[in-house]
Amino acid sequence: PELQPDDPSIPYINGHQVWEEIQTFYKDLGGFLIGPHITGVRFNEEKNRYEQYFTNLGFYRNASDEAGNIRLMPYGDWYCGSKCSYEIQDAVISDTSDDLIVGDIDRVFLESARRLGNDFTGPAISVTLMASDGNYEKAFKNIVFYSSPDDQSVVYLRPLPQLLGIQPDPPVPQSQVAGMYFYKVQDELGYNVPQYFIDYITLHGSME
Repeated sequence: PELQPDDPSIPYINGHQVWEEIQTFYKDLGGFLIGPHITGVRFNEEKNRYEQYFTNLGFYRNASDEAGNIRLMPYGDWYCGSKCSYEIQDAVISDTSDDLIVGDIDRVFLESARRLGNDFTGPAISVTLMASDGNYEKAFKNIVFYSSPDDQSVVYLRPLPQLLGIQPDPPVPQSQVAGMYFYKVQDELGYNVPQYFIDYITLHGSME
């Protein structure tokens, strides 16, 4: 931990100051996306560069570069590897004529992620893309948002379990087991869900 700075405008979180050279990035991306500090700014002699690490991202500047020439540690590339090749195969980055639209949709996605909480969504691992089905989408570690070009203000979740091969069970009658919540889907049939899952879901929003 470092001493708290006298200047209240300097971000001080988790016992560390935000490196002066990355404060603009920190404000623009948002602490919810970057995550809490892991270290203060430090000099890596082996790589001859200055570094600061956060839970989800790491920043660095080579000592030979001018101050402010900041680069991002390639965490996403290391994490994703071949697992994220679908972004190239199944989606395309929109052309420049759509930049303003994509920017607006990206803000809607990030605001939705902020509302749900970083613990729920995980960090973003892709830019906002036009997917092969004609919808805009953005991938996070735990979920994938998508939005229709016809109504960009409404955000949906990709059905990742089904896309990964986990198909729905047929609905069943309500059980009488204590600690279970019955979620009805048709007539008197539905799914018996442990109450603590429902408590978690409602804490972060709603069943819808």
